[in-house]
Amino acid sequence: MRPCVLSSIRKNSMQASRFLLLILTACAPSAHLRAPVSYADAAGSRASEDDIANPESIDDYLAVAAQNDPALRAAHARWQAAHSRAEASTPWPRPVINYAVFLRPVETRVGPQRQRVGLRVPIAWGGPRRAQRDAAAWMASGAGRVFTARLLDLRANLASLYWSLWHLDRDIEDAAREEELVEGLEEASRIRLEANMGSMSQLQQFGLRRALAQDRKHTLEAERQRVRARFAAQLDWPLDREIRIQPEPPRVSALPDRDQLLAQAARHPLLSAREDRARSHEARARSYSASRLPGLSLSVDFIDVAPARSADVAGSGNNALSAGLSISVPVDGHVFRRRADAERSEALAERADAEGLIRGQRADIDSLLTTLSDAERRITLYGGTLLPQAEGAFESTLARYTSAGNLGEVFVALDTLFEVRHRVHHTLAAYALARSELERVTGVALDVESQVEVESQVEVETQAQVEVETQASQSAERGEP
Repeated sequence: MRPCVLSSIRKNSMQASRFLLLILTACAPSAHLRAPVSYADAAGSRASEDDIANPESIDDYLAVAAQNDPALRAAHARWQAAHSRAEASTPWPRPVINYAVFLRPVETRVGPQRQRVGLRVPIAWGGPRRAQRDAAAWMASGAGRVFTARLLDLRANLASLYWSLWHLDRDIEDAAREEELVEGLEEASRIRLEANMGSMSQLQQFGLRRALAQDRKHTLEAERQRVRARFAAQLDWPLDREIRIQPEPPRVSALPDRDQLLAQAARHPLLSAREDRARSHEARARSYSASRLPGLSLSVDFIDVAPARSADVAGSGNNALSAGLSISVPVDGHVFRRRADAERSEALAERADAEGLIRGQRADIDSLLTTLSDAERRITLYGGTLLPQAEGAFESTLARYTSAGNLGEVFVALDTLFEVRHRVHHTLAAYALARSELERVTGVALDVESQVEVESQVEVETQAQVEVETQASQSAERGEP
């Protein structure tokens, strides 16, 4: 086109361009999605770099596992993908520019028409765009909540492995103590046999008992290796890297009441994700319903007209400018109606699934509260009552053995002592596991307020046992009863 033609186009289409710009500005989105945080921030914790390099607590190991967990990374990637889709959920309708050249110019009174330039812009209605944007935004929000739920599951899995290792460590220590104790008794029995105060059968019984204690210790060590392998795989660590478990027992603290736990569980990320997806389906249904309405398009056409062939023609060479309105007829409205019905059904399904989760949560909370209450009772019973009694009974039985030599009473007292010790450790570990599971079910961390000091009671009898063994050996050496 000649420069004069371009100048004429700009001059005649200025008002139409301003009008179209006003329409596009009015249809612009009024809200923007907040981008998800980075994976390092989303999966990070309050653990310091030294804690991550040398983890010991559950939170330290969670910081390590969160950096290397593939499922957690996948959940975060899906969150980012959903956010990107939400940002691109409402693209602008593409304007169409037409250009045509009249190969056979149309003769008019003011001159022949030589070429035509047209612009067609579909009108983007605000209602459907908002519905589409809301649907994508709710879906992105649900993806973020799924990521949070995965983080809770990861912590519960780590807590289960952590307290299983803690329990095995305590049982291995008990097996080693039992072996050491029986070995001392075996030596004392040998001295008694040399002093004609014992029998060969008693010495053989102690040897058999020591072999059984060794076998139990090796079995527990093998089980610890299996649990440790699963823990190392969760952390993405090599098998030869040390996994340190703090020897302190789990803390026992007061729990919120049932109503508070149910209220917290109602805000669980998985339930919130279900509700977000339900709202996304409802927004998409509104979008499909709005798609059944007619569509509008605005058009502007500029026609370049050459000067008339005849002289003295009024308006010779005046260019033409036209504006038009197009309406698209929704002949396929029934299709969008069916799609809207399908989305509403999906929303009902999401809320039905959420109701099923709520019922399952209620059952889990009731079951876990019963487990924790019974564990607290058993911790108090075993640690505060039965363990001191078992220690005293074993000490008195061991003292009588040096004079009367009743082997059956010694074995009964020994079995009772280590059975009570095992139950103390087992109950503490069961309490910690149930508490971690309750945190996963409710979706919140439970505050720690107090600690029951039972592990110190478990350690009390060690020194007393050594003293009794020493006294028994010295008495046998002197030939005294």
